[in-house]
Amino acid sequence: MDMSGLSLDQAPPYNSVQRFFITAPIFSMLVSLVIAFNGEHIFFSFINIRLIGIIHWMTLGFITMSMMGAVMQMLPVLAGVKIKNPVFFSTVIHSSLSVGALLFGASYIFQMKQWLIFAGILITISMSLFSVQILYRLAILKNKSHTISAMQMSIASLTVVLCLGFYMLLWHLNVIKGAGIDIHSVHYFWAFTGWVGILIMGVSFQVIPMFYVSPEYPQLFRKNVPALIFILLILYAIMTFLPLFEINDLFLINENVYIRKAIRITIYFLFALFSIITIKQIQRRKRKLPDPALLFWYTSMIVLFLSTTLATTAEFYRGGYFIKIILLTGITFLFGFIFSVINGMLYKIVPFLSWFHLASKGIFDVPTMKDMLDDVRIKIQFIFHLLFLLSLPYYLFYPHAGHLVSGTLLFISSFLLWLNLYTVIRKYSRINNKYLLNKAKPAAT
Repeated sequence: MDMSGLSLDQAPPYNSVQRFFITAPIFSMLVSLVIAFNGEHIFFSFINIRLIGIIHWMTLGFITMSMMGAVMQMLPVLAGVKIKNPVFFSTVIHSSLSVGALLFGASYIFQMKQWLIFAGILITISMSLFSVQILYRLAILKNKSHTISAMQMSIASLTVVLCLGFYMLLWHLNVIKGAGIDIHSVHYFWAFTGWVGILIMGVSFQVIPMFYVSPEYPQLFRKNVPALIFILLILYAIMTFLPLFEINDLFLINENVYIRKAIRITIYFLFALFSIITIKQIQRRKRKLPDPALLFWYTSMIVLFLSTTLATTAEFYRGGYFIKIILLTGITFLFGFIFSVINGMLYKIVPFLSWFHLASKGIFDVPTMKDMLDDVRIKIQFIFHLLFLLSLPYYLFYPHAGHLVSGTLLFISSFLLWLNLYTVIRKYSRINNKYLLNKAKPAAT
């Protein structure tokens, strides 16, 4: 494991970030229950309210929860960025995001519109505190690595997503009138490719070489691709909002649809390129020892390539299965790429943090990262995860028969993920408590 250039002494307290990681799988379990017991009609259209609910349980409860924890852990270590009062800061963000995400998804799934305002307030508090604090710390940072720059653009994207989401919430509550443009597509596009996609790229630049001792990603790719995606997202938003302004340029007006399509296809290509490069980097690693976490990485990158290919195909296809192809693209990107890669990251980050915090206290006989969790348990969870992904096309085209299968497999996979992470955290707590008890004995005597 290559830890050169890391400021490990700046790492935040153990419990301040682990709470994010152990909470995330609970939301994917909630999603699985909705799919299993009430999932026959979820994927019939884009505007199904239960679909909106489970998407936000995944994006807010699982993805954003995991990514916030990763950012708060990595920034101090990678850049020496100190977050003031990290325990209090993480407690406020974690608790407000947890309750806010829970209420937001539930308000759509159970059609309880009155919960939306409370959910919106809590989510806004959580994301605003996170974004303002982190962006300020990064703005005053002089030397930024490519990972840090990607994080900065990702969190700026999160701010855009939050603003668009808050606007749509007020519109849904009839507080304001709709703008008459496709804000939903901008909201989702910035969320999946900006906030999550760019962040996964940036984290990969650090995690893959660090944990697998692989070569660095190509300099040209690290330096330019995240920034190019961010610029393209800005252009996409401008072209979408263009009808709101009185612009007489006939070219921009007439070619708007084609310009937006070209932007989308370019972003799909860049993510497909990222998947190919990542697989090559993993294959070139110096440590060739079997590692079950790599199964999630390989799966995520293969599915990313397939989903971007599907998305590109959908740009030129308008046949009878168009809606199904769009939905299949979305759920494979969400569950096959993002969900898979976060699983793989958590299986490296959580054992590493547990090992590091114990070793930094000078505790003898600290279990190694591999001893923190048996590889067999990770492989078993991966099997159920893979079966769930394979069941998704069947569920999409035959929902009446497939929803129970997909929901059950997702629940088992998510529960095993939670159980595995809990096992690591519990092992840390047991060793740490024993250390504190032995340390207190001489003082007592």
